[in-house]
Amino acid sequence: EVDSEGFDDQSQQCENPANPECRQQFEEKFKSILEARIRGASEDKGDDSIKVIIWNFRENQLDVFWQDGSEKGVNVGQISPMEPYETKTFREHTFTFYERGARIGRLTMYPECKLYIIYPTLPHVERTPLFQKVLRRRDTACAAHQDPHVKWKYELW
Repeated sequence: EVDSEGFDDQSQQCENPANPECRQQFEEKFKSILEARIRGASEDKGDDSIKVIIWNFRENQLDVFWQDGSEKGVNVGQISPMEPYETKTFREHTFTFYERGARIGRLTMYPECKLYIIYPTLPHVERTPLFQKVLRRRDTACAAHQDPHVKWKYELW
């Protein structure tokens, strides 16, 4: 027999997290939200959200922290070397990147730029077909980057 305490009889929605079945439902939902955050995905954030791609061309994995006002920020995932990180975010949200525990810089998101690049430290990477392809793609995904007066806004700082 299933204990119905904590469930609304009409909607079968869990209302009492003290109930073991409810607690399990809450934990499963919370776990799926956290897993989506770690992957860089997120729930629908409404009309003001922007989808961006951040490419890591450094030789090491980067830890990504969203700046929420706390000292270090909220860990929202990792970016493997030579891989993209896709996320939905909002105008002027800032992300800080750490490589092997050391902060390498920040990027602030703007709606006119949908693709950001974390440049390689090894010179041969800039000659790879993948890097060249991403640079060309940025020309359309972040056309403002071509303006030397404002391109700094779209780079690591």
